[in-house]
Amino acid sequence: MRVPPNVRILERWTHVAMMDAWVRCFVGRGTFGVARACATVVLEAVGQSKPMVVTDMGGMPERVSDGETGLVVKPQTSWLSAALAWLLANPELRQRMAAAAKSRMAEFKAGAVVSRIDKIYHDLMAQKTHSPQAA
Repeated sequence: MRVPPNVRILERWTHVAMMDAWVRCFVGRGTFGVARACATVVLEAVGQSKPMVVTDMGGMPERVSDGETGLVVKPQTSWLSAALAWLLANPELRQRMAAAAKSRMAEFKAGAVVSRIDKIYHDLMAQKTHSPQAA
């Protein structure tokens, strides 16, 4: 992917360095062009109150609410570029999305996730117990 001369793509950072970088950035982008169920980078960004630009592939739309906590785009560089440019040019929008992202972080904490999974298991077991095939 071609990037402008003032943009750097950084790889192989330690977790501490990455979390420090999140504090200083305006916006982040998720895994681009690859379907991931749960990219950690999105959760890290949300935890640092950063709006994200992600593709509409995999589990990303479940983590980023389009227009609320970030932008969900097609996996094409033109869409990614336009979304990033839009967020960078609109500081009020970034701030609103950052606040929404931070408030949504509670949904992704272990306690909330485990309780939702536990409820699914209990609901499935209840269905199995009450189904005609169980008798």
